[in-house]
Amino acid sequence: MTGTGQVAKAETAIPLVHQAQLRKLAYHAGRHLAQSSQLIGRIGFLDAVRDRPANPFEKATLTDGRDAVFAGAAELVRGTPIVQEGPAELADNEDFRSASFAEGRAMRSRWLKHIVFLLLITIKEPAMAENLTVSDETRSDVAALVAAQDAAWNRGSAEAFAARALPDIVFTNIFGMFSVGKAPFLAQHERIFSTIYKGTTNHQQIQHITLVKPDVAIVETFAVVTGAPQAPSGVQLIDGALHARPQQVLVRRADGWWIASFHNVAVNPAYASGPPPKL
Repeated sequence: MTGTGQVAKAETAIPLVHQAQLRKLAYHAGRHLAQSSQLIGRIGFLDAVRDRPANPFEKATLTDGRDAVFAGAAELVRGTPIVQEGPAELADNEDFRSASFAEGRAMRSRWLKHIVFLLLITIKEPAMAENLTVSDETRSDVAALVAAQDAAWNRGSAEAFAARALPDIVFTNIFGMFSVGKAPFLAQHERIFSTIYKGTTNHQQIQHITLVKPDVAIVETFAVVTGAPQAPSGVQLIDGALHARPQQVLVRRADGWWIASFHNVAVNPAYASGPPPKL
């Protein structure tokens, strides 16, 4: 066969090869998307695509990637051979093969971009839309933790107040003082229980609980501290009491809920009755 005949036959074969490849990808995409619950943890086929041979007629198998974009997206076909084969008589036509490589790679890239987009929607959208309901058990456990904090405060026991603090707890108090670790969290409460808040009473009301994950909760409380001889510097009392809005991030472990973060904000009397006005 002449070179011209080979090229003409190749031009006819290329769309057929591409169509066959698309049908294979569509089949595997449909099968795996229907089993999307099994895709979690099977991440990262983009690196495999990056490392694939440039030859569109060469056999290759997609394998797990290690550092693919968006944590690897989702592995579409785990170990499924993706084969592109040209006509046998084209095997020695290096000129045509060289001219075809770039076109084949560009087309693969376009296919895979569309597939990755669909996979991201399939995997991420349900997770983002997931509505985690706070169970009665969780509400009861969180209420018990908050009540224990109030009891510890009212006894002036910093050790008891910090009993459920994680070793690397992140803490910001109403003055904006910031620390990381249980030791400074404990030391700060020892200080205030022996000075500005000595003999005070604290009562927290749970305003809202948000479950970020089944074992991670954001707890908003409204705290009223009474009995302080005077307002702490920079803080204004409301009806003779300090009003604050602590926010705690709780993490559930085998032995219950623990405090990962504690962020406290004093309520400004100007906005005590509602949200601040729009500027």
